[in-house]
Amino acid sequence: MREMKHIDGDARQAAARGPLLDGKPMPVRATAIVGGSFHMRLLAKMVNKAVALLQRSQEIPVEFFNTLEEARQWITKQQETRG
Repeated sequence: MREMKHIDGDARQAAARGPLLDGKPMPVRATAIVGGSFHMRLLAKMVNKAVALLQRSQEIPVEFFNTLEEARQWITKQQETRG
């Protein structure tokens, strides 16, 4: 996200649909994002909340990190606690 300046409409729609694997939704339990300006971080949090509300699902934890190593450590911890 460090390099991202804006998110176009197609990208927002794809994000709202969620990740697919062989045409089927992948179960996402947490998202770690490295970098990102204050505005991108705020936008990502708002989109995450909106998707959870629209899909009537539990909000997926989204956290931001300055380094890839920090993000990987957090993801490992999420895997251990969330199964």
